Amino acid sequence: KRREEKRREEKRDGERGEGGEALCSAPRGEQREETGAEMSATATVTSTRKLVEQLRCEVGIKRLKVSQAATDLKQFCLQNAPQDPLLTGIHPNTNPFRPFKPCLIL
Repeated sequence: KRREEKRREEKRDGERGEGGEALCSAPRGEQREETGAEMSATATVTSTRKLVEQLRCEVGIKRLKVSQAATDLKQFCLQNAPQDPLLTGIHPNTNPFRPFKPCLIL
């Protein structure tokens, strides 16, 4: 074990420049790369965790029946119809998009 540590240190020293700076900034061999099956398993675990988190958030959402939501929406539309400029139109004096008249001063 001691020899192996010494050999790793010598290998690291051989990979450094004259000033001691590393010639390669890539991570060392201690971190092994995952195989395809391990990456697939990791991705599955990650996606399952995200799904569980999303479902936990959705559990707290108050749900309404569609018929109740439609009734509420219809009531809201009827209450606000008189103030809706798309239904009633815009008064010409307050219309910000009216075309400007040319200047008549000559």
